[in-house]
Amino acid sequence: MKILYPHGEATDAEVEEVLRVAIEGRKRVKDQLLRIDSTYPAVRFSYFTMDGKEHWVKTLEEEEYPAAYHRQISRTEELPFEGGQVESGGNAHRAEEVTAPVPVERRSETPMRAPEEKHLVFQENQKGVSFDKLFGPYMAGASKITITDPYLRLFHQQRNLMELLETISKNSSPENEVAVHVLTAEDGFNSEKQAENFQKMAQACAGIGIVFS
Repeated sequence: MKILYPHGEATDAEVEEVLRVAIEGRKRVKDQLLRIDSTYPAVRFSYFTMDGKEHWVKTLEEEEYPAAYHRQISRTEELPFEGGQVESGGNAHRAEEVTAPVPVERRSETPMRAPEEKHLVFQENQKGVSFDKLFGPYMAGASKITITDPYLRLFHQQRNLMELLETISKNSSPENEVAVHVLTAEDGFNSEKQAENFQKMAQACAGIGIVFS
């Protein structure tokens, strides 16, 4: 607090933000100790605001995987080995190639719940937030969609676009085609590869009910 706000003029919201980060960091350490040794006493990781209301602090892992997060490890239990890529010498390079969107099952005529206006908040590094969950209900019945994104140059950016195209296909009627037009900036360093990848997308989209341009 002294480094961030040396004059002591932090607002309640700024103090609360720093407090939550500090509590969350301590909670991660304590929760790991509890998983290893159940003799550690339980701790209430919360704080009170001026109105007397208690606010509990949870980690992102705890909210996403509550069953696994609170599982204790016995002394005889072996931890699963998680394999990974082994690198030796120099820099590791991975070939990344744009492939066609996977053909998906078009949605049935079962009526979907009408989309609702909402405000969503995501934590840093949160997983499981898919285009299906975010935009699926809003795309049902659409006949023309325009996607504006100036950054569709790198592999991961174009992969996100392909995942969005799959979501569009899932939420379109089997007998109707959806026109999807993309507005983006040309890659000044590798425009030929960028155009080639878009052409692959257009060819693949023809088989899943999307006219891609």
